[in-house]
Amino acid sequence: MSRQYYLRDTRSNVGSNAQFWANAGGYTTNLNDAEVFTEENALRQHRSRETDLPVAVDFITGKTRQRVDCQWLEASPTLRDADKHVVIVGGQFDGNDVLFVGDNGQTFELDEAKVFELEEGCILAATNYNYRIYPYDDIKAISRLTVNAAHVLPKACAKYAGFNLIEPPKPRKPVYHCHGCGVFMSEYQFYASDCRRCGVSNRP
Repeated sequence: MSRQYYLRDTRSNVGSNAQFWANAGGYTTNLNDAEVFTEENALRQHRSRETDLPVAVDFITGKTRQRVDCQWLEASPTLRDADKHVVIVGGQFDGNDVLFVGDNGQTFELDEAKVFELEEGCILAATNYNYRIYPYDDIKAISRLTVNAAHVLPKACAKYAGFNLIEPPKPRKPVYHCHGCGVFMSEYQFYASDCRRCGVSNRP
């Protein structure tokens, strides 16, 4: 069976999350919404635009994490006595991802968040005006599967899957020459003084 791939857009991340081509078009940090490509199509796109990085689906196994985007949070959650709860620390984010009270400090990972009974969670939330308590099941329902961009670096992805990276072209240094006589000038001469040969000012 041939290997399957995601396509990572390496031009930018969302917080520490890598972003990938999405099924519906555009980009997403949610791997469940990421489009899956054949090896042939993934490598073709990489050759077309080097910033689109093929990431083998099996390479990400074990590197994913469950996170929660603050944009999906209810402003006034309904607390239920029989349910488990988590406490979110307001005002601190990794990209859009919320911060939880964990068993060992604070964490952005839902799987590492401490789970409270309702009364215990309410008591803790009352100790800090930045704390908010939410039902665990509601938070789990809006969580998404993401991967740290540091875990899907180009060289590591290429080495794992055995393909050659397309290197971006090196930027060319700008060349400055006088608009009057055409003599070559340094950047400083071009912007800071008139041409010594013909006296033309080249400053914008």
